[in-house]
Amino acid sequence: MRFMRDEQPVLRPLPQRALPRREQRVRRRVAADALVDIDTVRYSVPHPLVRERVEVAIGDDTVRLYHGGQLVATHRRSFEPHTCGHRPGALGRPLAQHRVDAAGGGSPGAAGRARAIAAGLRRADRRPGMSVVTQARVVEHLQRLRLGYLAERLDAVLADAARAEPTYLDFLDQLLQQETAAKQRKRIAMGIQIAHFPTVKTLDDFDFKFQASIDQRLVRELATGRFISQAENVLIFGPPGVGKTHLAIGLGRAAVESGHSVLFTSATALIGALAKSETEGQLAERLTFYSKPKLLIIDELGYLPFERRSAHLFFQLVARRYERGSTLITTNQLVTQWGTVFGDEVLAAAILDRLLHHSYTLMVQGESYRLRQKKKAGLLGQSSRREA
Repeated sequence: MRFMRDEQPVLRPLPQRALPRREQRVRRRVAADALVDIDTVRYSVPHPLVRERVEVAIGDDTVRLYHGGQLVATHRRSFEPHTCGHRPGALGRPLAQHRVDAAGGGSPGAAGRARAIAAGLRRADRRPGMSVVTQARVVEHLQRLRLGYLAERLDAVLADAARAEPTYLDFLDQLLQQETAAKQRKRIAMGIQIAHFPTVKTLDDFDFKFQASIDQRLVRELATGRFISQAENVLIFGPPGVGKTHLAIGLGRAAVESGHSVLFTSATALIGALAKSETEGQLAERLTFYSKPKLLIIDELGYLPFERRSAHLFFQLVARRYERGSTLITTNQLVTQWGTVFGDEVLAAAILDRLLHHSYTLMVQGESYRLRQKKKAGLLGQSSRREA
């Protein structure tokens, strides 16, 4: 054999020690549990680096992790798959030992990030029995369960619990109360935004002493929202300026707070939207839109007379909502005048029949708020003297 005769005699023996391998560098994103996956082995980094990208230097025996050019963790390399390279108490130690020296090549920005990370680790270390990895896992679970308020305020919640030392049951009760209250506030704010109320009005702001004709007990009963659950209607009659719109908005806000969907619109805007959608061939979709809210508030009905076609559109909406959703209407016209408002006595009767079948009525009689304010300012008296 040529190999045995010519080549083997000149071959050198293998070295007793393995030749050093070239260091491998890769980039990875830190998981929510503050671990970095390298070949199915997970290595820990400081918790403030969650979701950040780090550079990993893989040597023969060690794994070093860098962020922003600064060393943040060092681990002994593991060759066992599906293991974790975290050692209790090791988190944050490389940062505490590492000193950033701007003169040695570290940038001021990198130094600031390193100090911020170290400060976060010190805060975490002062929390007795609370691992930063566990906290990251808790935050992730809270976010998956859509418990956003607790996820954002977990540090403050844990600090309060550490001071008060509640029982487990009391602590759980407090957590649930805080999250429920936050969700309620968010739901109400969104419901009010969707309702499109023209102004901010509440029943607590209403001056029942000035409008003594109003049945305050009935208003408080309506504020519970029970009439909405029964798909009953509310009609508020009265001359201009006596607070009909204020009552309507106040009852609408109370309905939102009770968990009902509400939509506020003026009669003029409503008819304009229905007429436009009919012209564009989208009347069915628009009627569906106004039929969805549990409570539809129609303000200022009767201030302007309806054209015949507009009256028919209004009837279609009332018929759709009949015994399916509640409608609240404010008007300055008594029911005996609705034939004039709609331009058709028969159509007005059909509309009233459906509105009044399951309904509550409020009669508001008294002086206009706006006129009272003018009288207080002396404007009406000055005007009458100039005319004299």
